[in-house]
Amino acid sequence: MAEMSELESILSGFKSLEDVNSGIQTVMGKKENEIASIQSELKKMSKDHPQMIRSSSKQIKEFSAELKGLEEKRGKLEEELREEEKKHEPVANVCSELLDSISKMSKTNNYMRVVVKIERLKEAALRSLSLSNNSSNEELDECLKSFLSILSIQKKLEGGNCFNLKRLIKTYVDSLTNRILSVLKVRFKKVLEEIQWSSNSPGNIMTKEDYDSLNYNLSFLLQLQKSLRGKEVEDNREDSLWAMDFLLHPLITRFNFNFRGEKQTNNLEKPEWYFTNVLNTISSRSDFLLLKIQPIFNDNDMARYDAKEEFIKGMVKAVNSKLSHDLNTSLKENPPVFYHTLNEAISFERSLIDLHEYPQKDIQDWSRGSLDLNGNDSRNPSVLDPFTESREIFDLWITQEAQYLQRNLHKQLKDNSNWNPRYNGSLQDADYWKCPLIADLLVSTLHNETERLKMLPNVEHRFVIWEKVEMVLLQDFYEEILENSQYAFKWSSASHSGDHFKLYSQYINALRYVEKIVEDWGEQIIFLEIQLYRQQKEEDHPSNLSLLNVEGSVFSKTEDAFKELRKEIIANLAGICVKSFQDFTKDYFRKRVWSKSLFLDNQKNIVEDALEISPEISEALYLLKGRFRMLQEELNESSFMKLWKSVAYSLNRFIIQQILSKFYFQVDSIAQFGLDMKALFFIFKSFTSNPESHFKDLKEALIILEMNSSKLKQFKKLLSSGSKSWNAESLIPFGIQKLDKLTVEKVLEMMIPDTTGSFLSKG
Repeated sequence: MAEMSELESILSGFKSLEDVNSGIQTVMGKKENEIASIQSELKKMSKDHPQMIRSSSKQIKEFSAELKGLEEKRGKLEEELREEEKKHEPVANVCSELLDSISKMSKTNNYMRVVVKIERLKEAALRSLSLSNNSSNEELDECLKSFLSILSIQKKLEGGNCFNLKRLIKTYVDSLTNRILSVLKVRFKKVLEEIQWSSNSPGNIMTKEDYDSLNYNLSFLLQLQKSLRGKEVEDNREDSLWAMDFLLHPLITRFNFNFRGEKQTNNLEKPEWYFTNVLNTISSRSDFLLLKIQPIFNDNDMARYDAKEEFIKGMVKAVNSKLSHDLNTSLKENPPVFYHTLNEAISFERSLIDLHEYPQKDIQDWSRGSLDLNGNDSRNPSVLDPFTESREIFDLWITQEAQYLQRNLHKQLKDNSNWNPRYNGSLQDADYWKCPLIADLLVSTLHNETERLKMLPNVEHRFVIWEKVEMVLLQDFYEEILENSQYAFKWSSASHSGDHFKLYSQYINALRYVEKIVEDWGEQIIFLEIQLYRQQKEEDHPSNLSLLNVEGSVFSKTEDAFKELRKEIIANLAGICVKSFQDFTKDYFRKRVWSKSLFLDNQKNIVEDALEISPEISEALYLLKGRFRMLQEELNESSFMKLWKSVAYSLNRFIIQQILSKFYFQVDSIAQFGLDMKALFFIFKSFTSNPESHFKDLKEALIILEMNSSKLKQFKKLLSSGSKSWNAESLIPFGIQKLDKLTVEKVLEMMIPDTTGSFLSKG
């Protein structure tokens, strides 16, 4: 049959059992598709062509028989192929071994070709370098080209298993790098001598040829380092640039010779000598670095590096090396010299920041620490680093700082002149705080200490300085005022002179000024960081706190203590004023009856004298007014307001108690008493437009005493009407709002008619 011949022709082209199986599957697939197609056509024609259906059924049976025959033949062929494979299996094994050997030989050949290529590139690079270290620019370019080719091979082998080859390439790269750097060192030395780099005016006599040579050598170094370090240099994460190291080398050598050897300039007691030397070195080269070196960086795609900043970093590292040595050998055994060196170091650091814009870590980043994504310290080096690296050295810093500032503060506190206002003349009137000089000195000291604190990147170090220096100073200041004020207020009120009142006023002003200053400081980021650190150390606070949800202020307890002491001193001052008033009005309140004075006029007629302030109270009013005038001049506005209100409150209660318990009033004496009280109210007129509102009890008692007969009858009638028609609101039309019913009745009980129809007032 045709199909069988077709199958035989297909099978004749196959050489293995797998090929036969694949061919048979292909043919069977085609036949199955044909059967499916025929069955589909049968369904369509089943209605109209039954004859065709019978014919198709016959064809299907034939095809099925044909497929069965193919299956039988495939089985026979598979068996024959398996037998053939067994016969040729030894030959196949030999061929496989030969192929493995060829593959290994190929790898060995490739390995040797790479080794030979690396050797040739290394030899080419070395040939380009003159043995006398006087290689030309063209030779250096050829050397760099070969060197870059070796680096390219090294990069391709990264991640591979050729450990020996990678170790060999690394050895060659390190060797070539050192050789190239030694050649460039010689070239650099010559160029730097030509431009007088070590002088105080480098580059003043530099020719175009000198600058071109400097430009080439710096560019070569930058490209060499970029090739070796890759993106580390481009991303500004490199610890130092070789180009800058070459520029710094002669200067650091001279620095070490002068300040780390046996020369007299290496004097531990004179740290300002080497700090000044470094500042002069930086200042004299600033323009050259900005105008000559920075453009070379920019042209080599290194604009992210600031030439002047990199230069300062190198000089600071040299200073830090000396400081670390001195601190751990001699300075820690000599605290005065240690503290002097610390102050000079801080002054040097401020000069770098203020004069040369040497960038420090942004304070906004402190909560995230000072490490970059690779775990490296992202800060620029600081001359304060050696003072914080060792716990022993840092503790010595804190101890010396606290002792010095405490001694200075105690000396200032004992100097009475420091308790005078900080401003004189017209400036004193313009000072809202009326701050004494001592408070201003304390705030300045704290401010300077905060500026030192800001220079430290570690929040733990900042916390220690805040806790053991700043808070100690605030505590000493508080305790000094507390002790002096408590001792002073034990004296009798009569012994308090005007000078004493001025001193108490300055205590109050000082407390308020410092309190408000530290309250404002508590909102600064530097102190919020410290507060966050404190709360994170406490067990009862969650560890996920941030600056956005930090609670309270580091100065909260200080603010509360200062506020309470200020209130206490104000209360004591007010008490002195009230006690003096009481002492000077003893005769006044012993007086039982007042009547108008009588005298003879020129016509020998008896006339009544006009009402005047009672002489028994005039001295007390004069004293009170004088003290208020002095206190108003000395105290800040807020504190003085609290004081006079406190005095008014106390006098109101005192006078009410006196008139309810001791007085008899005639009708005329009521007018006299009212006049005396109005004189008292008038003293407070300077501080408030409505002084009577601060003497509400006394004012309402005067209203009752001064009622005329008809109004008094109505008032008594209302009170005697019982609880049905009386309530507190019913007294409002009479001007009585503050006094309760019992007090009102006591005032009324004092008023009884005498034999003449007038009234006496009796308590």
